[in-house]
Amino acid sequence: MELFEQLTRAASELSERDFVQQHNRLYLYGRLPESSALMGFGTFVTGPTFSDLPSRKSAHRSVTPFVESVAKSGRNDWKRRISVGRSSNNDIIFRHESVSKLHAYFYVRVSRQKLRKVEELVLVDANSANGTLRNGLTVRQEPERAKALSIGDRLAFGEVDCEYCDAATVYRYLKRGVSDF
Repeated sequence: MELFEQLTRAASELSERDFVQQHNRLYLYGRLPESSALMGFGTFVTGPTFSDLPSRKSAHRSVTPFVESVAKSGRNDWKRRISVGRSSNNDIIFRHESVSKLHAYFYVRVSRQKLRKVEELVLVDANSANGTLRNGLTVRQEPERAKALSIGDRLAFGEVDCEYCDAATVYRYLKRGVSDF
């Protein structure tokens, strides 16, 4: 069963507190636009020149809502990277023509602050054909200079729009039946 269906069922059966307790992790909640290519193996080059996500929504006739866990799957060997792309060896797979085989990755950046080890998650573009956006701004390829992700950040991998969420936010979206967040 797909994660979206599993979490939708759990949200209908559990209170928010119980849902968060059982599914406490980070997620991408979004919508996969209708694809015009077969299984996403063509490259649809638009370039990362757009600056606002809302204006892109009206261009899609049909969308499929999804929830993806931002976690290692074991399909790639990079310990501090959670890969995103259309190829089956990525941790997060989006089968869409605008998503590169290896499109981007979440990187666990480790630093020291006042003798304390601090881990933060950043998003890095992997030289994708159609670009990666965070809150409407182009994501670059320098993980050490990237700003740490925050809950509620709007992300776009090519034409795939989503929100970086915690379990409580996913619960509220699923309870309301929100597919166009």
